[in-house]
Amino acid sequence: MKVKKRQQIIFIGEGATEKSLVKRFFEGAVKEINLAQKDIQKILKPIPVKAHIHLMIDIDVLGDKACLNRMLENIKTLKRLGYSFSILQQNKNLEDELARACSCSLKSLLDFTDCSSTSELKGKFIKNASCVLNHPNFNYTRLWTTALIPEFESYKSHQLTGNDITLLE
Repeated sequence: MKVKKRQQIIFIGEGATEKSLVKRFFEGAVKEINLAQKDIQKILKPIPVKAHIHLMIDIDVLGDKACLNRMLENIKTLKRLGYSFSILQQNKNLEDELARACSCSLKSLLDFTDCSSTSELKGKFIKNASCVLNHPNFNYTRLWTTALIPEFESYKSHQLTGNDITLLE
């Protein structure tokens, strides 16, 4: 699924870490909302149906049945209302996704950024994304390349990777 040129692009992510990544690399606005816990209709009103929505999904929280069901309902809502959308499924969470983009383990990424925890890494990344993006092996095309979880398989045609998304110029 490709996004049409000149189409308004909205990224929906769980928090400030996702926002920092999008603002650094990709074209589009960012809405912070945890779609595993909140109803997407609360933020759709100002978003035109012609917009394209990228759903940045952390799968680490989807082990909880209620969170998984809420996420699936939100995806069904987008489809039912006629929105163009894509799924950017993260490898567990954004910190693990960043480690994958750097071709290293999360521990190695923590060492590279002089962080002792994922919380510290998030804080540093939000303040200055370069702390990760300057990693010698960082490659945005490795973002969101995890195979979809079985519950999302029916949305395979909506899956995109970092390589498929329009970069900032």
